[in-house]
Amino acid sequence: MDGEITEVFDHYIYNIIAAFYIIIMLATIVLNGIVIATFHKVRSLLTSASFPILSLAVADCLLAVTAMPLGIAANTSRRWFLGDVGCNWYAFSHTVVGLSSILHHAVIAVEAWRRIVQAMKTSGTGKRGMITIILVVWGVVITWGCMPLFSWSSYVPEGSGAVCSINWKSAQPADISYVICTFVLFLFVPVIVIIASYAAISHDLQMMAEQTQKNVGRNAQMTVARLAAKKKSVWTGVIMFVAAFFVWIPYAVVSFISAVEKPLKLPAVTFAITAMFAKTFAFINPIICFFWYKKFRDGTKKLLGISQNLVFPLAAILRKTTVTAYVNEDVKNQTFEESAHVGRPPIPVAGRQ
Repeated sequence: MDGEITEVFDHYIYNIIAAFYIIIMLATIVLNGIVIATFHKVRSLLTSASFPILSLAVADCLLAVTAMPLGIAANTSRRWFLGDVGCNWYAFSHTVVGLSSILHHAVIAVEAWRRIVQAMKTSGTGKRGMITIILVVWGVVITWGCMPLFSWSSYVPEGSGAVCSINWKSAQPADISYVICTFVLFLFVPVIVIIASYAAISHDLQMMAEQTQKNVGRNAQMTVARLAAKKKSVWTGVIMFVAAFFVWIPYAVVSFISAVEKPLKLPAVTFAITAMFAKTFAFINPIICFFWYKKFRDGTKKLLGISQNLVFPLAAILRKTTVTAYVNEDVKNQTFEESAHVGRPPIPVAGRQ
C-alpha cells in the first residue's frame, strides 16, 4: 500500500465519517477514563468479578488513543500516512480488542454461573485467579490477531478504503479458513457459553424458588426475594447479550456474508456503516456500568463530586426493570437466612459492580 486510498465516496462523506469517529474516540476516552478513575477512587469496587470490566476499559482507552486517530486521519486526508504499517496496526488493534470483548463477557457469564449454580462447590474465582484468566484471554486474542501479520490471511482496506480489517472478501483458502475459525472461536462458541451460563442460572434460581415455596409459602419474604433474584438473573442475561452483541451483529453478518458468498458484492457503504456502528462498542460498557450497577454509579458520583442525594431519573427507572449479573446485598442476606429452611448451604453471591 503506497498510502493513497481508493476513494469510493465523495469527500464530504469521508469528512462525515471522520466526524463520527471523532465523537466515538472522545466518548471512549472520557467514559472509559471515568470507569478507570472510579475503580481507582473506590477500591471496594475492585472485586474479582469487576476485573474484566476494568480490563476492557483500559483496552478501549488504549484503542482510542493509539488506533482511532489513524482512521480519522485517513478519512480526512484520504490516505494512510504510515502505509501498510498504519493499516495493519489499525486492523490489528481493533481486531484484538473486539475479539477480547466477547471473551470477557463469556468470562463474566461463567463466573456468575460458578458463584450461583456451583455455590456448594466453589465460592468463585479469587483475584489472582481472575487476573490469570484475563491474561490468558489477552494472550489468546493477541496471538490470534498476529496471525494475519504472519501470512495466515491478511489485513486489508475495506468499505470506504479508509479503514482496515481482516480480509473478509478473499477467496484464498488461507483467508477463508482464518475467517471461519474466527467466527467459530470468537463468536459462536462464546455466544453458546454465555447463553448456557445464564440459562443455567435462571433454571437454578427457579428450582430454588419452587423449593422455597413448598417450605415457607408463596408469600414468604424469602420466596419473594428468591423470585426477584430469578427475574434479575434473567434480565442480566438479556442485558449482557444485547450489550455485547447488538453493536457487532450488523458488522458480523455483513462480514460473514462477504466471506461465504464470494460472487455477492456488497456495496462499500454497507461495510462503512456497520463498521462505524460496531466501533461504538468501545464506550458501551461504561454506560452499562453507570446505569445498571448501583455501587459503581455511587462511586462515579463520589468521584465527580455529585451529591449522593441527586436523583438520576433514567437510572432509577432502569434499576426497577433491569439488574446486574449478581444478586444485590439484600437478597444476599436473605439467602443466608433462607438456607436454614430449605436445607441448602447459603449461596455466596458476588457483589454488584
